[in-house]
Amino acid sequence: MALSRKAALGVIGSAAAAFVAVAPGTAHADDGLFGSLAMSVEANGDVLVGWGADYSNWSDSDARALRECGNSRCQVVVQFNNACGAIARNGDGKLGRAWGKTRAEAERLAVADAGPVNMPLINLGSSAPKAPKILASECTSNAR
Repeated sequence: MALSRKAALGVIGSAAAAFVAVAPGTAHADDGLFGSLAMSVEANGDVLVGWGADYSNWSDSDARALRECGNSRCQVVVQFNNACGAIARNGDGKLGRAWGKTRAEAERLAVADAGPVNMPLINLGSSAPKAPKILASECTSNAR
């Protein structure tokens, strides 16, 4: 499996619940192009991500995303139609996911979905919060 299709990332503070962001519309071939992002949080905290885009329906894009994710615990967490999808992690390890008409919009919304970082009550100077990180971002070829 190509490394570009599979990402093993740092420790996540909480396990990923089953959550799906879905672009509006139905999954028919005449509705353009479909894409999906799948992920799994491993026991050691690593995150595996896979995606499929430019399919004629969500069933095929879901199947590709799950296959690229690489294990039986992977779940589809974002579906998008003529658009983009993204998965993000905030500095506390919380996950967010979203779709948007552009890559920038999907990423911004995924970061917002992950929520704000909890700031310590006392800042000793070395506890600056970590910036949010985009774990995956993919678009159909006809997205703006």
